[in-house]
Amino acid sequence: MAFRTFGAMTDTAPQPLYSVDSSAFMDWQARYYPADVFTSILDRVEALIAANRFLAPALVKEELGVVGTGDLIAWADAHAAIYVPTHELLVEA
Repeated sequence: MAFRTFGAMTDTAPQPLYSVDSSAFMDWQARYYPADVFTSILDRVEALIAANRFLAPALVKEELGVVGTGDLIAWADAHAAIYVPTHELLVEA
C-alpha cells in the first residue's frame, strides 16, 4: 500500500470556504451544539465569518425564519452579511 504525502500548507494556499445549509444551522445551534454551551464553536464560526469564509444561500435565512429557534433567528439576523443571493449561486452552478 502506497501513501501519498503532501507539502505543508503555505500562507498563499487557498483557504477553504464553508457553504452552510439550513440543516447545518439547526444541528449546530438548535439540536446538538447550542451556542450558549459550546462557545468555542461560536468563536470559530465568528472567525470564519470575519475572514469571509463562511457563507450561506439567502434562501437559508428565509428557511431559518420559519423553522429556526428564537436564538437561531436572532443570530441569523445579526449575521446578514453571510447570506449570498440565491440566484447568484444558481448562475454559478
